[in-house]
Amino acid sequence: MTAIDAASSTVAATVNGVAMPHNVQATPDGSTVLAVSVGSGAVVSLDPARYSVRATAQTDAHPAHVIASPDGQRAYVTSGAANAVDVYQLPSLKRVTAVRVGAGPHGLRPSPDGTKVVVADAKADTVDVIDTRTLASSRITVGANPVQVAVSPDSRFAYVSLGTPKKVVKVDPAARKVVASASVPDAPVQVYVSADGKRLLAADQGTEQEPGHDVSVIDPQTMAVTATIPVGAGPHGVVIDPSGTRAWVTNTFADTVSAIDLTSNTVAATIPVGKAPNGISFGTTPPIKAGSVGVEIPTYPTGDMEGMAGMSSNPSPAASHT
Repeated sequence: MTAIDAASSTVAATVNGVAMPHNVQATPDGSTVLAVSVGSGAVVSLDPARYSVRATAQTDAHPAHVIASPDGQRAYVTSGAANAVDVYQLPSLKRVTAVRVGAGPHGLRPSPDGTKVVVADAKADTVDVIDTRTLASSRITVGANPVQVAVSPDSRFAYVSLGTPKKVVKVDPAARKVVASASVPDAPVQVYVSADGKRLLAADQGTEQEPGHDVSVIDPQTMAVTATIPVGAGPHGVVIDPSGTRAWVTNTFADTVSAIDLTSNTVAATIPVGKAPNGISFGTTPPIKAGSVGVEIPTYPTGDMEGMAGMSSNPSPAASHT
């Protein structure tokens, strides 16, 4: 895992020892970084000020993504092989329950108002909408191979990346249907909407054999593609800072992160990181410069050191965060 100083576009630290991390998430207050370890079958809580482990907990098989609730009280982890979302208390990572969802859950994000979590069921062509108060879930058909979601600032709409065809669709959870879509150049993976709701970014990864090289900029209201930004090979993870002026994308097949100036839709810097970066998150606290740091994570029975078999949009076992 790589910690990047967003101000200088330089690597502040490299954290070794989280086996096969795939996704990372800074909590809303920036005090904690959460990560999934596929190799250890674990969700991990890290102190970004010391790059030390605060807590770990077992997940179901093949954990994919982790998020924190907007109030910082819970973490949610998708477990692809178990068709479940594991729910944990923060900061202890005490497991609360598992919510059963559609086949192959992968990406997920909370609504900004904290009332729901939207989950992309990659093998079911659906999204699940989990009510965070009751933990009941409802399912909406969206199209083939949904990978990740974003939720509008007003919590009204969800945006879902689809591998087949190459689209991002806009979903109205209340009406339980897709209401609009945007075609993009290559199969998109992660999507992210700006805090002001004016931009939706899609990381158009493509495949290892035919990698994409663009981030699509979409108007969330009309779903028109307003720009494509050339980045590195295989853009996978994407995040926008709270100001809406800067974004970062992980280039999975180039081993880099692109820092994007959203005022000009150009790449401001290219940052070399570890092999095949996937997930990325933004925290408001500047990272501590520490060079290379090692941590120890216990291996739980659900760990898979052979890889994430069957998860179509996980091309490699690595992650980065800012």
